[in-house]
Amino acid sequence: MLNQKKNISTILRTKKTVGKKGDVLNLKDLLQGEHSKDVNSLLTYLDVTTQDGNTVIRVSSNGGFSGGEYNEAAENANITLANVILAGNSESEMLASLINNKNLLIDK
Repeated sequence: MLNQKKNISTILRTKKTVGKKGDVLNLKDLLQGEHSKDVNSLLTYLDVTTQDGNTVIRVSSNGGFSGGEYNEAAENANITLANVILAGNSESEMLASLINNKNLLIDK
């Protein structure tokens, strides 16, 4: 489901299959200039958090989360994985979980 709210695209994903052989989130065309699977580098593009039993991935397609810090003005997409909590206790660990399980495509 795609919604527009304050010029931010929101995608609500309701299927629960993450992990190996699970769903794949393809951000190849959304992230501009990102060609690394290094978590620290990706944190300038992605902010991963949990909220009300969901995982929320906020996106800055041009890497506007400087130093890995979320910046509302730089956010231009929002992805909610409904009823999904990713493995890991930190943002870095949750993002690494997506990469290691091949649930996140970023490179062209």
